[in-house]
Amino acid sequence: MRRAIVLAALLVATPAVAAEGHLVVVAGLGGDPQFRDLFHEQAVALASAAETRFGLAAENVYCLTEKPERDPTTIDQRSTLENLTSVFEKLTARVRPGDRVFVVLIGHGSFRSGEGRFNLPGPDLTPSGLARLLEPLDDQEVVLVSTASASGAFAEPLAGPGRVVVTATKSGQERNQTVFGEHFVTALTTQGADVDKDGRVSILEAYAYTTREVERFYESENRLQTEHARLEDEGQLARRLFLQGEGHGGAEAETASDDPALASLYAARRDLEDQIETLRAGKDEIAPESYAEQLETLLLELALQNESIDAAGGER
Repeated sequence: MRRAIVLAALLVATPAVAAEGHLVVVAGLGGDPQFRDLFHEQAVALASAAETRFGLAAENVYCLTEKPERDPTTIDQRSTLENLTSVFEKLTARVRPGDRVFVVLIGHGSFRSGEGRFNLPGPDLTPSGLARLLEPLDDQEVVLVSTASASGAFAEPLAGPGRVVVTATKSGQERNQTVFGEHFVTALTTQGADVDKDGRVSILEAYAYTTREVERFYESENRLQTEHARLEDEGQLARRLFLQGEGHGGAEAETASDDPALASLYAARRDLEDQIETLRAGKDEIAPESYAEQLETLLLELALQNESIDAAGGER
């Protein structure tokens, strides 16, 4: 209710201001050198892409890793709880109502005494601790992604209106090292996850791509899958939230047009996206041949819809 009142007041009292994206990437405690390197590479790749590929302002991107001296031009600070708290204080002072905030945790996790933990140098980050950091961001859309083992323990405590929570595991009981992070970062920083071929990768597309790649990894290794990703999204935000900044596409392009014809085309596209999401959600209840046929039909219709939007001078 408070969010709606604040946004309504701003729309009446001030000229429209474009929403901005903000990204906080945290690479936690690696332990072994191979994991330290892996987490570092994933964090730097995502933070770099946010600025160079997706157009987020440099001052809106925060990157914390275990060893910031390895890339001081990209990494802001060491990934301690104290430094993370300081980053959120700066972030809270910068954001405006309607902005998008993405928080990505890359590293190891654990589950002890009924509580999940994201492992940091020094004190760990817990769901209750992260909830306190996120509490001031009630006028923003927030995406929280944890690629860590046992990260499912963060899902329920942090889920809520205006938030998308993605975790590499379904609960705190899945404690083995995950491969989710590698594929999720790939999904966000390349076009392989762009199913509808609109030049952008939504959080939903990144999630769907990553879960498929994780399954393929375990199948190719002939191993029992020990991680099962989870997505909490009460407001169905994941399909329309993108890491792109202003001028790089994104959901706000749809709502900016006063052209009734374009508005109708955008609405039809959203309907197709909803149908695709519903179909994917019920995949396990449909025969594989029927699922593939229905998905192909919907994706073709979506591609044609995007062509119609292009022809009408709209943005994808």
